[in-house]
Amino acid sequence: MLSAGKWRRKPRQEISFGVKKQIIRLRDAKVPWAVVLRQLPVPVNKRNAKKIMAEAAVYRTMPDDARTLYRNKHREGKWPELNALVCKWYLAFYALGHRRKPITTALLQEAATMTAGRLDTTGVSAIHGWIRGFLKRFDICNVAMHGQAGAVNLVAAAATYVPRKDRRRARGTKAMWHMDRVTLVLCTNATGTHKVPVAMIGEAAKPLCFRGDENSCPLPYLDQRRAWIDKLVYARWRNTVFLPAVRERHRGAKCGLIMKNSSTHDVELMAYDVDTFYLPPNTTAVYQPMDAGMIAALERRYKRRLLAILVQRFPVPLAPPPPPDPTNCLDLLPLPSAPPRQPH
Repeated sequence: MLSAGKWRRKPRQEISFGVKKQIIRLRDAKVPWAVVLRQLPVPVNKRNAKKIMAEAAVYRTMPDDARTLYRNKHREGKWPELNALVCKWYLAFYALGHRRKPITTALLQEAATMTAGRLDTTGVSAIHGWIRGFLKRFDICNVAMHGQAGAVNLVAAAATYVPRKDRRRARGTKAMWHMDRVTLVLCTNATGTHKVPVAMIGEAAKPLCFRGDENSCPLPYLDQRRAWIDKLVYARWRNTVFLPAVRERHRGAKCGLIMKNSSTHDVELMAYDVDTFYLPPNTTAVYQPMDAGMIAALERRYKRRLLAILVQRFPVPLAPPPPPDPTNCLDLLPLPSAPPRQPH
């Protein structure tokens, strides 16, 4: 192919096992080559079709399931046991509802890493190349979600992996328009040796998950109607979180607080041992100190721990449970179910 004065190689046409088995069936029925090549869903020349017929015995032994017919390579992968367990975990997780729990690349990577550790498999690196091979091997595709998940930026899970047969009905629900948000307030010194406790700002004055004697929030919690920082919330954070932490460490020594120039920061707040410096307007996107890796490191660690919790909630057994012993009557009895909850 000639383009802009340079020769470019023609893109290679991949031929799936389903097309190859179709060629073999037609030739076994004594159909002429010209008719066979016209009936194929993808363009195949006569030379390649004859090569396929030379290996007809291999393709005849393959099963006719959808996964095999979609594939185009014989190789099952370097770690077939790992692939089978991750696929089993994926199908179990997908059955819970992909619309509420999107299955992202990071979630698949975490599942593969934890499964490889349970199998004591060394050399496994669940990078994007492995993910692409896994998705292609088990006929899984990537679809964009509608609603809130499809409208957000790259930070949110705007896509999910679903079986190819479900791609047309896996587009999200109206429930995704609702989004619960919190805001975290981070502060540290220039060297990173003193980290002020991370404060959380939520919408509820006292969330249900933090009610009770042993369910208190592990972080300093502040409430605001939209979970944002306004002057009132900023003053509460400064007086109840920042100043006590600084005074406990510096014991009255003078220190400075660098803040971005925002209308939500009350410039009239003052303290004898803290001087506040505000960055000039239109420079916070370039010279904002907390953006120099601190926020990104916290997001990575939180994401990794959250994915680990999700994967651990739905473990895949490495071996089936042993069959019940017919000589032991206790093994034949069903497990007791949980007692029904009493209405309040």
